[in-house]
Amino acid sequence: MVSEAADTQVRSRPLTAQEEIYWRLTYTDQIHPVLAAEVKGRSSVSQWRAALDSVQCRHPLLQVGIEMPGEGKNNRQPVFVPRSSERIPLRAELRDADEAAIALEIQRELATPFVSGIAPLARAVLLHGSERSVFLLAISHSIADGMSALIFIHDVLAVLSGKSLEPLPMPASAEELLGLPPVAPDAVASDAD
Repeated sequence: MVSEAADTQVRSRPLTAQEEIYWRLTYTDQIHPVLAAEVKGRSSVSQWRAALDSVQCRHPLLQVGIEMPGEGKNNRQPVFVPRSSERIPLRAELRDADEAAIALEIQRELATPFVSGIAPLARAVLLHGSERSVFLLAISHSIADGMSALIFIHDVLAVLSGKSLEPLPMPASAEELLGLPPVAPDAVASDAD
């Protein structure tokens, strides 16, 4: 469970046009990034779980789901909604992995779609060996690209090395960054229009 302190940083906001395109593509094409990090040294699965939970608390987009407004509402723009009680799934396998096993896990994660309405929009796999682990992070393209996923992995590794990371605010939309009003339809066009 994600801490309540982090929940204060998470707010609802409409998806930008680009985020919505990626969100819709996520359910028709598997375009989400999957990154892998090989880490040498001893660790435990519980340390990885704690690090992943800490990073989820740090980054608000790892604590959201996406919802469409209910039927009958005029605005049909999807919205990021806080879902801070949902932990990022971590599938841990206790085994040393060779390159072929890692490639197979990446293929599996690339082929597994994110399910509409299910949060969070990330999942992880840990191939945990006695002296070496491989950590994979799959993330919906609607909340992050490959570079953002690298930041998440960097933060997981920082927490594993003993660093404490403060929660960040919800990232501003592109419109907010540019000082523009949000691009959202005022109303859904009726059949008569």
